[in-house]
Amino acid sequence: MSKQDRPRQDHTSGQPSHLPNSVPPPVKVKVLVSQKPPRRASDPPPNKSPSDSSNASGVRVLVSSRGHRKASKTKVDTASSPPPSRSSDIKILVSSEPPPPSFPELEEWEDDGDETDQAPIRILASSEPRPTHPAIAALGFTASWLGIAALVAGGGWLAVQLIINPGSISWMQWMFPESSRGAFLEENAPRSLSQIRAQAKAAGLYLGQPFPLADSGDLIIPVSDQMSPCSGLEATPTASCGEISELHVYRPFTAAPLREVKYELVDRLAMPGLDEYFVVAPLTGTTGDEGSSRRLRMTTVSAISGSAPETGIWFQVSGERTRGNTRILYGQVMGYDPGKGRLETRLQWTSPAAELPRWRDVVAGGTPELVVNQTVGLEPSFQLHQIQTTSTTLELKTVDLTKPALNNATFKNGLVLAQSGLWSPALSSLEQVKDRSQGAAPGWSATAQAQFDLIRLHAEFTQAQAKRVWANPSEQITALLIDGQWATALQQFRNALKDGHDLTPLLRDDAQTIWKRVKAAIQVNRRQYDVQAWGALTIATKQGRRAAIAWLQSLQPPSQNPNTVDPRLQDILTLLNQIPRSDLPAQQSNNFLGFATPISSITPREWVIPEPDTALEPGEQQWYRVQITRFHNGQRWWRSPFTNLNLPALGIANQLWEDLGLASNPTFQIAFWSTEGQFQTLSVSAKAIRFNNGTLQVLALGDKLPDTTSRAAQPLVMTTDNLQWVEPSYAMTLTDFSYQQPDWMPILLPKTWQILQEAGYVTTTKMPTQEEMLQAMGVWSMQLIDLTDNEQPEMVLTVQPTFLASSTYVEASATNALQTAPSYTLVFSDQGDVIYNDVGDREATLLAIATLIDDPLPMLIVDAEPRYEIKQWSPQNRRFQ
Repeated sequence: MSKQDRPRQDHTSGQPSHLPNSVPPPVKVKVLVSQKPPRRASDPPPNKSPSDSSNASGVRVLVSSRGHRKASKTKVDTASSPPPSRSSDIKILVSSEPPPPSFPELEEWEDDGDETDQAPIRILASSEPRPTHPAIAALGFTASWLGIAALVAGGGWLAVQLIINPGSISWMQWMFPESSRGAFLEENAPRSLSQIRAQAKAAGLYLGQPFPLADSGDLIIPVSDQMSPCSGLEATPTASCGEISELHVYRPFTAAPLREVKYELVDRLAMPGLDEYFVVAPLTGTTGDEGSSRRLRMTTVSAISGSAPETGIWFQVSGERTRGNTRILYGQVMGYDPGKGRLETRLQWTSPAAELPRWRDVVAGGTPELVVNQTVGLEPSFQLHQIQTTSTTLELKTVDLTKPALNNATFKNGLVLAQSGLWSPALSSLEQVKDRSQGAAPGWSATAQAQFDLIRLHAEFTQAQAKRVWANPSEQITALLIDGQWATALQQFRNALKDGHDLTPLLRDDAQTIWKRVKAAIQVNRRQYDVQAWGALTIATKQGRRAAIAWLQSLQPPSQNPNTVDPRLQDILTLLNQIPRSDLPAQQSNNFLGFATPISSITPREWVIPEPDTALEPGEQQWYRVQITRFHNGQRWWRSPFTNLNLPALGIANQLWEDLGLASNPTFQIAFWSTEGQFQTLSVSAKAIRFNNGTLQVLALGDKLPDTTSRAAQPLVMTTDNLQWVEPSYAMTLTDFSYQQPDWMPILLPKTWQILQEAGYVTTTKMPTQEEMLQAMGVWSMQLIDLTDNEQPEMVLTVQPTFLASSTYVEASATNALQTAPSYTLVFSDQGDVIYNDVGDREATLLAIATLIDDPLPMLIVDAEPRYEIKQWSPQNRRFQ
C-alpha cells in the first residue's frame, strides 16, 4: 500500500473517514502508535501515564485491517495516546505474517469475532535509528581490525604447530588419515617406550637406558643431544648415554588395559653440567690450576651405593674428568618425590679420589649419611651430609666443623686442630670433652656427635697411613706429620739426614701441608718444642735461617734471657744448620777474612757448637782462635767491629755460623809467608763459634804451623777463593818510567830522596841532582795499579835500600843497616802525593795486594808484627786504613 493510498485516521473520533463509491470497499485499519520499547512477557504492565510517554525514544506504528473488539481499547490506543513531542520519520513494514513475540501489544488486537474474510494486513512502523557517535564508530572499526589480526595470527600459530608440534592440536586429527593421526598425540600423552624413542629420534635426540626409580614404577630416561653408544632399553642399575642434556621422568599409564605398557611424561629437568673450577677445586692447592667457568657435562645415571635411607628416593648423575694424572669424578645427587612427580637437585659433588658418593652409617644412632671422598694423596678430606626433612622436601645438610657445637674451650681447640688437618690430636681433644659431658648439662648434643664422628672418620684414615711402611723417607715423614706425630716425625727426619737423604724437597714441596698444622698446634699450645722445630725448619727452607730464628724467638717467654738458650731450643738451632738457606745463592760459599792465633787449650762452655755430635777434642792437632775481621753474608761485606748486624736475640752464634758459610763448608785456609817470602796455606776446620760485643771468633782445628813461617804470630785467615792477587797492569824500572813519563821525575825523585833521608839511609848535608838520584834508584821497580778505584792508576815504587850501598850519599852509620834492610813500598797518587809509605818501618811491611770477591777496591796485606793487617783506601779520610 502506498503512502497516498493509506486510509487516514480521524484523530478526534478514532473512526476512519469514508471513501467515494468508486473505490474498493474500505479496509478497516487499526494503528497503534507507541513511543515505548517493546515489552517482554516477563516485564510488568506498562505505565500509561502521559508523563512517561514523553520520554520515549522511538515510535512504533502497527497497522492492522482487523477491528478492535472494545471501544475502550481504541480509545486507549489512539485517542488517549499523546502525540509525539516532536516529528519523526516513520517506516512502515507491511507483512502478512504474524508479528514476532516482541510485540505483545498485538495480542490484545486479536479479534476472534471478526466477520470479514479478508486476510489481515499488519503494518510495523519504526523511526529512523539515531546517528552513531564517532567515538563509538572508531571503537567498532578498531575492534573489527583487531579481530581480523587475531584471526590471521591464530591461523599462523596453527600452521606452525602443525609443523613442529602437532600433538598440541590433537582436536584436528579427525581431518587427517588414520595412519597420520599418531603425530597428533599430545606431548604428555601416554606412549610406549618404542614410541618415546621414535619421538626423540624425530626431534634429533638420543635416549639412554631407562633407570627405575626404586619401587615407584617410574622411570628416569637420560636424554642426549648427540650420538652416543647407547643400546637396549633394559632397566639397569646404571644408565649412561653420552653427555646428558635432560632427565625425563615417565610413569606407567594404567587408565585402561593395554597390550603394551605405556608411559606418560611427568617431569623433565635440564642438566647443564658443573663448572670446571668447582670440579677441580680440591686440586687447586696442589696444582695451582683454578680451572675455568666452562661446563662439564654428566654422562651417567646410577644408584647410590651403601645402605640407602628409608626416606626419599635418591640417585646420582655423574661425569668424569682427567686432570694431569688425576682422575676426577663429579656430579649431582638427585631426589625424586613420587607424590609430586618432581625431580630435585640436592647436592653437587666432586671427588679427586675418583669415588662415587655412598651411604654410610658414620654418625651413631641416626639414619645413614652421604659421604663424599675428596682425598688428595695423603691428605684426607671427607664431606659428610645428613638427611634433613623440611616442610616441603628432603635436604642434605653438610656437617660443618667451623661452628663448634659446644661452648667449651677444649672442644673449640679440637675443631681448630681438625680444620688444619690434625685429625688424631683433634679426636683426642673431643674425646676428653665427650667423657666429661656424659650425663652433665648441657650434655653431648647430636651436632657434637656428628662433628665427633666426622673427625673420627678422618683420624682413622691418617692413622692407617702413618702405620704403613713407606719406601721413601719423605713419604713416611709426611704421613707422620699429617697424623700429628711430631716427635716421631722429627726422629725419622734426623735418621734420614744421617743416612745421607736429601730432605730439602720435603720441606719445600710440603711446606704448606706442614705449616698449616704447625700454626694450629702452636695456637693451641705454643710450648711444644717438636712443633717449633718443624715450624723453624719450614721457615728456614722458604725464608732463610734468620727468619726461622726470629720466629722461634717470638714464641719464647719475654722474660727469658737471650744469652741463655734452652737446651731443647738449642737443639732446634743446631738442626737448622743442616738445612740449606733459601736466601743465599745456590753456589754461595764461606767468604771471610781474619787472623788466626794458635792456642794450647780451650774452655768448651765458652763456645757454641752449631754442628751436632761435635766433640772438642784436639788430639794431635792444633787449636786456632780465629778473629774474623770481615765477612760476606750473601748480600754485602761486613767489617769489624760487628755492632750493626741486626741479629736476632735468639741463636746469634748459630746465625753467624750460617752467615759465614760454615754450615755448608766448615773448612777454610790459614795463609802465611815463609821467611823466604813464599806464600803458603794450611787447611783447618771450624768447630765452634762465639760472639760478644761486636767481636766474632771461630774455634778451628788443624795441623801446626811449620817452623819456617815468618815473624807474624797471627797468620792470615781466608777462604779458598775469596782472595784474588792483583797483578800490575804495567811494571818497569824507575829508569824506564823516566823515559815514558819524564814530567813525573821532578816530583817523584825529590820526594823519594826526602823519605830516604828521614829514614836515615842517605845524608841530609848535600842534595844530589835528579840525574844522580835516578842513577842511584833507577833499578827499583815501578808498578801502575789503581788502588783508590778512581779509574786512574797509582804509582807503586818498590824501595830496595841495598842498592844504595855504593852511593856516595849514604850515611856511614847506615852502611850496615842497608845490607839487611828489607824491601819497602812507596805509593804515589795520580796527583803525585805519597799515600802509603813503610820505608824504614821494620814493624810493618807490605806483603801483597789483593781483592775480595764482590769488592773491587784493592787491599794491602801488611806484615805488621805480631800479626798481618789488611788496609784499604778510605775516600773519606784520604788514606789507607
